[in-house]
Amino acid sequence: MKRLFTLLITLLLILLPSVTACAELLSTDDEYEVFRKTAAQDYPDWTVTEISSYARANELCFCVELLRIHEYTLYGKTLEAAFGSGQALKEAISGNTIAWSRVYDSAPVPMLPGTASKAEEILSAIDSAASEHYLSSTGFLSKNAELLSGSAQFICGENEELQSLTVCDRHLFGIVENSDGMRSIRISAWDGETYSDPISSPVASTALRINSVHTGDGWLEIFTDEYECIFLPTGSNWQLADYASLMCGYGRYALAENALIDLTVNDFENRDNDAYHYGKPTFPVMLTEINFDAMPNLEQAIQKMDAAGFACVAVDSANMYTAPDAEVSASCYARLPGKVLWQQKGWTQLQIGTDASGTVGWFHTGDLAFGSDIENVVCAFPAYDYTGFMETNCADVIGKQLDSTPDQCWLIGKTPDGSWLALINEETVTVIPSDAIGETWPTDHGWVDWE
Repeated sequence: MKRLFTLLITLLLILLPSVTACAELLSTDDEYEVFRKTAAQDYPDWTVTEISSYARANELCFCVELLRIHEYTLYGKTLEAAFGSGQALKEAISGNTIAWSRVYDSAPVPMLPGTASKAEEILSAIDSAASEHYLSSTGFLSKNAELLSGSAQFICGENEELQSLTVCDRHLFGIVENSDGMRSIRISAWDGETYSDPISSPVASTALRINSVHTGDGWLEIFTDEYECIFLPTGSNWQLADYASLMCGYGRYALAENALIDLTVNDFENRDNDAYHYGKPTFPVMLTEINFDAMPNLEQAIQKMDAAGFACVAVDSANMYTAPDAEVSASCYARLPGKVLWQQKGWTQLQIGTDASGTVGWFHTGDLAFGSDIENVVCAFPAYDYTGFMETNCADVIGKQLDSTPDQCWLIGKTPDGSWLALINEETVTVIPSDAIGETWPTDHGWVDWE
């Protein structure tokens, strides 16, 4: 699982220049009107309910969202038009024709006959040119709560009522409440023909809310009065990926495959692993098992990590060998982590990175810290011009393609010829020529000097 906080920061840094560049291109009411009319012309059986624009990389994107009722079902459709420059945008507007770059459907919402009739009446009364719009089917249902009691009732159990319904990514995300006032999250996936059996979280007394603005593209964000958390899909279930307390001092963390990451550490440049607490969580992380009334905060979650089977380099300049008493493949820095594969007569074999693109090395057992003792080791990965290096083509520098887009690069050691041994995205172990990194300095432990 990728580092969510790193991803968010990276996306923000990518988008900020684009937003600045596109500021002068932001739409006027006349431009919105062209999109509204074109959508209505291209899809005459639908009602335009929302028009919005946003900057993405070097493009200015317009989204037009439409709804319609057909055979007791509420359907949603989104049209997207992306333009690479203001000139292209103006040409499209002046021609009064738009080539939609993407057209995609949301999951349909089945409705009882009376509810569908009421929804049709509301849609027919919408003035598409009005300043107040609904945001797809989610906004339509949330602004017309009387429709919920007759919508998507198959996700409700006996003596349960639907409290909210979010529709996106061919999924229905609902919150139901039983007669005792206990709440549960229900999720059902649409495959184009039928819905999957809903999955359900355990009932909780906590007030649950789904953030419909940030839910989508394989991402579910849930709010309570005390915290917010993000879930990512895994198979038919959803797994906790990020937790952020809304209470002062209780912190934020993300869950990676083999670590909990303390996101309160100012590690914007991803050059060390001070924020990583290695192991596997012993608390529930799957949506179908999570107790929203007892979600662990940062301190509690760290205490509930089981580091058995993991180790790290405990001293600087610990040699990594190709085999016991064989040649040295690298001299490694403190807190290089790995999974323990084998131990024999004072030697320990570690898996560093993934099976597919990582490496396996042997260390003197005395040079390692095991399990919970990893917490006592201070990272010694050298700091360097992270931004400058990451702006280069990493695949060209290391001479091979990476498993995923690089957003993290740790200098974990030196090879006998003076090259850097690097761990990228906690997946790929590779050798980087020393001149590709340039100047290095002692570990700054995540703290960036912005001056």
